[in-house]
Order: sequence, then C-alpha cells, then structure tokens
Amino acid sequence: MSGGVKVWLAVLVLGAGAYVAYRFLPRDADGELPNAKIEATTDADDASDGKVVVPGEAPVDLASFTMTERSGESYNFEQLRGEVWVANTFFSSCPHQCRAMNTSVQALHKHPDFQEVRFVSISVDPVEDTPEELASYADTFSADRERWLFMNGKLRDVRRFGKEMGVVAGLKEHTRELVVFDHTGTFRGAYTYNSEPEIEELRKLLRELLAAKRGDAI
Repeated sequence: MSGGVKVWLAVLVLGAGAYVAYRFLPRDADGELPNAKIEATTDADDASDGKVVVPGEAPVDLASFTMTERSGESYNFEQLRGEVWVANTFFSSCPHQCRAMNTSVQALHKHPDFQEVRFVSISVDPVEDTPEELASYADTFSADRERWLFMNGKLRDVRRFGKEMGVVAGLKEHTRELVVFDHTGTFRGAYTYNSEPEIEELRKLLRELLAAKRGDAI
C-alpha cells in the first residue's frame, strides 16, 4: 500500500472516530452538550437588536430565567421578586474592565445604606466560568453568598437576558452598565459603572426603591 493511500485511510479513520465520539456524547434535556456549548457568535447575536427599554414600563418575566449560582444550585430569578436588585455581566478571565466593574459593585455591596439590596453578576463565559471558578472569583470580592449572587447560564439565556434589558450580553461580550430592578421585577435604569455622576444617580435610585419597598415616604 502506498504512503499516500495510508495517509488518506488514517484521515478517514480519525474523522469517523471523531464523529462517533461527538454523536454519542451525553446531552442535556435540550439536546445540547454539557456546560452550555459555545455557539458561533455574530454582532447580530450579541447586540440588543436596537431594543429601547423604558425604565418602569413593565415587570420582567423573572420566572423565565433560570441559571446556576456559584453554589452549584439552580436559581430561578423569580426568587428575586420582592427584592431591589442590581445586575451586571462579566467574565472572570477579563483582566481589567470586569474587575473594575465588580469593584464598583463591591462598593455598593458594602455600603451601609444598601444592605437590603441584592446583586447579581452574570457570566458571559459559561464554559470557563464553572460554579467552582465563580466561587473562587466571588471570594476575591468578599461577596456575601446571600446578597451577591454569581450566575452561570446557557449562552442563549444570557443573551436573552441582555436583550430584555437592551444591553450587550454575548460570549465574552458585556456591557459597562449596572442594571437596576425594583421589588416588582421592573427594570428601573442602567448606569455606567465608571461614571461617578451616573453611580450617584444609581445610589439615589436605590434609596428611593428601598423606601418604596418598605412603604416609607420618599
């Protein structure tokens, strides 16, 4: 048998083996590979589709979002109903902007006025950011396990969450905004983490929303 024929036979055998391995990999209930397969992304996939979200317009369908918290437990966002909360998107291997953004979240998390606020950081790198990785990352911010949640979800669900808010959320693509929700699950505004005037507006809004939740006069 000639050398060329041997090479082609080897290629065919390897190709067939790869197909069989892929064909019989375990899949989840949706027919997807574990760890939320990385899908091909395009600008059209990751953008907000130009959606303009009006603060206070209508509550988000919280029950339609289920992700995995760093504890490894499944978490349905309906559990946030009744809470004032702030969400952001990030990925743990992002060396600069994500860390700076979560440092901004940390400052809010530690602020004595906002001990009743919940914070939700959603990874846009669902394969690398396993619950174990998220737990380690959260520890670097001394994140309280009850008040500051770190989520890993299927990429399509992360994108859908971003589109609901009119912000970017794709594979390793995130917004610089902190997104605020009131206790009814209604979107109330998005604020750029590194703009002090916007963060001051965010603080003011959080105080108002907490007062409204408690039934205090504003």
